[in-house]
Amino acid sequence: MDHLGPFVRSKNGNTHILTVVDAFTKYVFVRAVKDLKTKTTVNVLEKIFYDFGVPARLVSDRGTTFTSTAFQTFCNVLGIKHILNAVSCPRANGQAERFNQTILNSLSTQNFSGHEGDWDKCLGKIQWGINNTVNASTQKTATEAMFGIRLRDVLSNKLNTENYSSSNLELQQVREQIGNNIKKYQAKQKEKHDADRIPAAKYDIGDLVKISRNNFDNDKKSTKLLSKFVGPYKVTEVLGNDRYRITDVPGFNKKGKPYKTVIAADRIRPWIHIKALELHSSDETSSDDVGEK
Repeated sequence: MDHLGPFVRSKNGNTHILTVVDAFTKYVFVRAVKDLKTKTTVNVLEKIFYDFGVPARLVSDRGTTFTSTAFQTFCNVLGIKHILNAVSCPRANGQAERFNQTILNSLSTQNFSGHEGDWDKCLGKIQWGINNTVNASTQKTATEAMFGIRLRDVLSNKLNTENYSSSNLELQQVREQIGNNIKKYQAKQKEKHDADRIPAAKYDIGDLVKISRNNFDNDKKSTKLLSKFVGPYKVTEVLGNDRYRITDVPGFNKKGKPYKTVIAADRIRPWIHIKALELHSSDETSSDDVGEK
């Protein structure tokens, strides 16, 4: 799940979109919300859960909506395992990110000239379009994967066709087929990814590193002339999938507020590169040799 926005405040008072995606069927829920408060998000999720059941897991970014004590309590009460992504790592929440882009593209095709406050009225149509378009990984529509049927549309009504009324396969068969399609798609994507991927650097507990400046609020100041990475920070835990838990180093925190987070390896650089240290050491040795002569 993820938030998209902000948009111009609609006539209904909405400023953002909450996107929730079922990882298996790719069924997406697109809901307009008035703000990013945890209470607002929880209310939307509860309505979805009442109709579709409580999920075993929820994956989100580390926005304050999802890291609040209230949201953690909400998940704990319902027995939901809440997984927080590494900061500045959109690919970790890739499904929601991809659907967000589709939603943005769909909104951009609408003519809101003079009616910008009506953008949230299109979300139902956009959700319908996404859920009834064949997905590349499942080779089925999300509606078919979720309910075992293909919904009728205006065209099928006008043509008086029956091929959208239901699937020829039982739902269980459809989902088994989807599972196989997803595995094939993932294998193909992995092969492509591995061919282009540069192995991530490895760090150990205690290593000093610098991290991408994009992880911080730049207070609306220009960052064009600033270094892209800041530090030092210390690695306190090595996690799976090239992720690390880091914290600031005493004496180097200019803001005073302790900084702790989980971050992906590609957002990290060594604070002082070993080769630089070796070169520095070599220069010192050379200087000593000259002095002795």
